[in-house]
Amino acid sequence: MKGGIMHIPEMMKMESNELIHQFIEEFSFGTLITEQLEANHLPFVLKKSEGDLGTLYGHFSRANRLLVKQDGCNVMVILEGPHSYISPTWYASFPAGTTLLYIFMER
Repeated sequence: MKGGIMHIPEMMKMESNELIHQFIEEFSFGTLITEQLEANHLPFVLKKSEGDLGTLYGHFSRANRLLVKQDGCNVMVILEGPHSYISPTWYASFPAGTTLLYIFMER
């Protein structure tokens, strides 16, 4: 994955197109963010055969003002998978810190 400033440990990176496509198909509801930092939550459909990496299509209502204003601009889509809080008391050794396990995709 490219982009963003979040640190992702090497062992956690999802770089295979097959894994990325599988994630998108399973967790297809996401947030579309425009260059003007306007966000909409939308369902997405992946067309694997379109483009080098596939193409995402989002479902906009015709009344959505974002659809009219943003034609042709760059956007970012964030798709979130499952997440879970991990308590320090669950670790076998102490001291341990609180953590959150999560999966997300940013394109």
